[in-house]
Amino acid sequence: MLKKKYTSVLAVTVCAVAIAAPSATAAPIQPTQGDAIYAGSGLCTLGFNDHETGVSYTAAHCGGDGARIALYDRKTDRPITGNIGTLHLSPGYDQQYSNDFARIEWDPGVTMGENIYSGDIKADITSIKRGVKTCFHGETSHTGTNDVTCGEFHRAARGGGGFSATVRSPRSGDSGGPIWVEEQDGTKKFAGVLSAGPAFGNAGAASINGIEIKGKEWLWAAPIAEGKKVSQSEASDLIFGAAGINEAGLYDRLLSSDKSSERDSSSKSEGSSDMSPGEIAAIVVPIVLALLSLASSIKF
Repeated sequence: MLKKKYTSVLAVTVCAVAIAAPSATAAPIQPTQGDAIYAGSGLCTLGFNDHETGVSYTAAHCGGDGARIALYDRKTDRPITGNIGTLHLSPGYDQQYSNDFARIEWDPGVTMGENIYSGDIKADITSIKRGVKTCFHGETSHTGTNDVTCGEFHRAARGGGGFSATVRSPRSGDSGGPIWVEEQDGTKKFAGVLSAGPAFGNAGAASINGIEIKGKEWLWAAPIAEGKKVSQSEASDLIFGAAGINEAGLYDRLLSSDKSSERDSSSKSEGSSDMSPGEIAAIVVPIVLALLSLASSIKF
């Protein structure tokens, strides 16, 4: 039986702060991917600057629809600009697992900066291969640096409304930060924005047939395109799969060592919808056991 673990959104709630209007002599404002942003009640991270459409993206749970956006300095814990943009939530955001992204429309005079982590190319989330290197930057995990954290892509929801990855869990304030994939030739593609991680940093555990499995760290993220609603059961499957605390995860660990698992995942050529050896075993083993049980009951 799998033990349910609750997820945690990754915005930081802060006390009300005074937002000063920018002075006429201030330097040009240029929001850059990975910047810390303040959305009226919480701190998040700027995920992507879409230079084709002229808007930027972060997580929908970072603020209410119409919330005003300011850039923020996490070191001094103060805003560094006045309100310079407006948050518009995805129409498909359900305050749970589906479409947790929002666009930021900047005020006149604001020029978007570069996507310094992911580059400008967008990935087709449904075609990302399982096990592909997946990285993120968040302004809590990586405050004041250009550091990144990497792991492996797990799976996207069938309707494209979210995806999971096996990677060191993000922290509060990383919400909305960029997630990208890196192909073997070094090509980077933006995949989505950070949405959630394990509550209190606890990746969870499962007990299957008396065997205790400690969960791997994971994250949940949202592509920046409208997808279908992600059900609780599908999200749980994807998250438990990324954490390795389902039946397939158990069989994967029994079938291979950690080193061989890493080697296999890095050399896979299958799409994200293909099954791992553990997933195949999770289907085959119960069938075999059922057949053995049936055979033992037949008298010749």
